[in-house]
Amino acid sequence: MTAPIEVFVDAARCVGSGNCEFWAPAVFEVGEDGCARVVGDPAIDPAAVRSAVEGCPSGAITIGDQ
Repeated sequence: MTAPIEVFVDAARCVGSGNCEFWAPAVFEVGEDGCARVVGDPAIDPAAVRSAVEGCPSGAITIGDQ
């Protein structure tokens, strides 16, 4: 069983680059509003989620407590 992971996207900081979708397409989606959102279970691929966090140019994605 995988441990739960909390992932947050700060909509005010998100620039909609799509890097998160590239690194973790099962977890993130950039909506029509240009803002990323969590759409899947981050525990499915924690390494991909960490890559998405590291690859976010605006630092809008965080893991853990907000």
